[in-house]
Amino acid sequence: MSPPESSAASGAWTLHQTSREPLPPALVNWSLSQLLVGTRYAWHSDKDVEAFVLTQPRRFQTLFAQLVRIEHRIDLWRYLYLHQRGGIYLDEDNVLVGPALDAGTLDSIDAAFVYDAQFGNVHNGLLVARAGSPALLATAESMVALGPEAANGGGVRRFQYNLRLLRAELENLIEPPDPDGSGGTQLAELLPTPLPPRRDSPVFPRRCSAS
Repeated sequence: MSPPESSAASGAWTLHQTSREPLPPALVNWSLSQLLVGTRYAWHSDKDVEAFVLTQPRRFQTLFAQLVRIEHRIDLWRYLYLHQRGGIYLDEDNVLVGPALDAGTLDSIDAAFVYDAQFGNVHNGLLVARAGSPALLATAESMVALGPEAANGGGVRRFQYNLRLLRAELENLIEPPDPDGSGGTQLAELLPTPLPPRRDSPVFPRRCSAS
């Protein structure tokens, strides 16, 4: 199967992955073969993840340190990293089975997200975003507002909590609240207290794709 052709207009993309040990070259090469020709690859160790988080505002550093599960710490990292630098993130246990991210698609969107029909949520094992994605930063901010208690503990909902926040942010991009605050997705249903004013208001999106 031939990989999608590259496009100068789409610019260079990088596939980001993180795991305890580097992934087998054959698996990496397969993932790259499903992406645009010229897509770069970056593997991030646990130390790399921690080093990046230490460059972020203190509120994110604090939450990262308080999260018990590595999965939730990596969730926070991937949102902040892609918001700041952009790229394609793929979980180590996810496999691309078709060249869906062709040049035409990547040229026409600012971000792409996958819908998980099983849980009725966003699947964050594959994220595509240009730097400045507001939904990713807003989700990280909501994780801070919600606090570590929402993530630490038992139950399947603990693993879904920040995915529900991400879905709410994406829905508000598609159908924003009315000027009087009504309509849109009510984050108040998910958060114990209202979010404080955004401290890093990004100027961005024109388009968002979900599949």
